Amino acid sequence: MKFQISKYKTIFYFFSLFFNHILNAESAKIVSGPILGYSTLKEVLVWVQTDQKSNVKLEYSEIGNSKNKLFSEEIQTKSEQGFIAKLIANQVEPGKKYNYNILIDGKKFQQNIRKYFKPNLFSPMPLMKTLPLSPLPLEVVLI
Repeated sequence: MKFQISKYKTIFYFFSLFFNHILNAESAKIVSGPILGYSTLKEVLVWVQTDQKSNVKLEYSEIGNSKNKLFSEEIQTKSEQGFIAKLIANQVEPGKKYNYNILIDGKKFQQNIRKYFKPNLFSPMPLMKTLPLSPLPLEVVLI
């Protein structure tokens, strides 16, 4: 007596194993961030680190205008770079507030905090300033 498995059972087992693998595959998670980086008149940087290779994108919109969604360039995190993505919001206007979300492999990363950023209103002052030389010569007084 031979042991036989029907063709339909074989196909069923194959598909159940295949879909079980897909459904149980873990998606990437954020292990650090999002952290706001620099902010200028024209752009804001958001830093994020994932636990594995993934495609990360920043979705943002002006507060009060959530229908007009803007997106950063999509960055692929890699192990050689510590799975870090530096996302740049470069379609912003100075002084306006923007809500933002992180998209990992096309899915919104859910957090229980409200996330927003605001570009600078003005350019930062230079760190160094040269002063003109004094027109008066130095005098040494001996007592």
